[in-house]
Amino acid sequence: AVVSTQSTGVVAEILLTTLKALKSKIKKKPCSDVFHHEVFFSSLCWVIILLVIMTLIFKAQESTWTYEQSIYFSFITMTTIGFGDLVPAQETSLTILHR
Repeated sequence: AVVSTQSTGVVAEILLTTLKALKSKIKKKPCSDVFHHEVFFSSLCWVIILLVIMTLIFKAQESTWTYEQSIYFSFITMTTIGFGDLVPAQETSLTILHR
């Protein structure tokens, strides 16, 4: 399964727009301790980037999954909740998860 570059570009554009809006709101807000806001924003960016990367990997590996299922699986896996209601069927996906 090949991930469309057009859909990836749209997701990246939405992500960048949202992050820029969040960053501008954080910078406009007066705060005596700006460092905490920068750490929060940086952490939020990394979590979102990891979620997008995991989603794209699992969407590519599991051809029958939708993007919503891939996002859901990535979030549940990243937060270590692990309901077990969505399980990779491909051997390569299981190898990625268990290494």
